[in-house]
Amino acid sequence: MKKLFFIFCIISVLLIACSKGVNENGNGNTKKDEEVYLVFEGKNKNWDVQITFDRSVDKLESTSQVIKYIGKDPNPEKIYYKLGTIDAHVELIDGVWEAGGGECECYTNPDENIMFTVEWDVKKEEFKLKHKEK
Repeated sequence: MKKLFFIFCIISVLLIACSKGVNENGNGNTKKDEEVYLVFEGKNKNWDVQITFDRSVDKLESTSQVIKYIGKDPNPEKIYYKLGTIDAHVELIDGVWEAGGGECECYTNPDENIMFTVEWDVKKEEFKLKHKEK
């Protein structure tokens, strides 16, 4: 009986030890004050941008991006944009470009703004995306 109790105690300790350090995302990130999803937003007279970084996977961040043209001129068909180390030529559909699921080793610090640059036709604008607090 003592042997059975001893084995039960060892198994209980192992199960408790293995469950420590795993949060609801299953990744070991247990800091309560660290956000798993970081949302950065910015808007000016021509563009409305929202970028979401998913930091639930170690060292890789998945991004979803929404870039909307809100200017008064006709919607551009193509743009070039630069967001930190990410840059791309994309086609807009009705003035909107949406993408998600791309992975990058980005540097996202909620205390710092991200510079966003967009070029279309012969125009170029730069503005900052700021972290959206919960």
